[in-house]
Amino acid sequence: MLRARWAILLTAVPFTAIALALVFTSDHESTPGFTATANLIVAWSFIACGVVALSRVSDAHFGLLMSGVGLTWFLSALTESNNSYVFSFGNLLFGIPLALFIHALLTFPRGYLETKLVFSTVAAAYGLLTIGPVLFSVFGENTGCDDCPPNEFVVTKSQLAIDLTGITFIAVGLFVCGATIWVLIRRWRVASAPLRRILTPVFVSAAIAIAVFLLAAFVSAVSDTVSNILW
Repeated sequence: MLRARWAILLTAVPFTAIALALVFTSDHESTPGFTATANLIVAWSFIACGVVALSRVSDAHFGLLMSGVGLTWFLSALTESNNSYVFSFGNLLFGIPLALFIHALLTFPRGYLETKLVFSTVAAAYGLLTIGPVLFSVFGENTGCDDCPPNEFVVTKSQLAIDLTGITFIAVGLFVCGATIWVLIRRWRVASAPLRRILTPVFVSAAIAIAVFLLAAFVSAVSDTVSNILW
């Protein structure tokens, strides 16, 4: 796994440089310093966690997934681009780190997906966070940024389609969140006392991270949609 760790680190360095360049040259980023700092802390925290986990063979799968969360976190920097195609592409990829994080979390500590519920939850997370943004983009959802480049992937503007996609997004998101919490609670309850001491800080940190991830995903993807549905 030494080669894998070096490969991850050597990939993360140019990703960091590209992300910083996009943030600090963006015409629509009002707080580049804060944005760059916050995202670097998050991305490199996941990468560091993954690299450490890769030092143990039993945690190799978990480590690769956590490293993947950190590396794909840099994809959010694409939305800082002044190029409309790069910006539009970035809007399609914002949810990938969350899907990978849920996958990583549900493989811990066994290193694999052990039940149909766990497998279904991970599959739903990937489907939600890859297909959802594509549908929002092709139906012309407003990004809420007046200074941002235009969305180049609009096929047809349809508020009804956006609203229906938003309702589905919320429903599937609630299932993923609820199922993840249920699985974690069940694992903690059946764990031995020594294992609980290991799981508790991981699961508490995961719960906080999921809450932050979901908040960011919902605000980014369905802010206007939720407003239209509720009001």
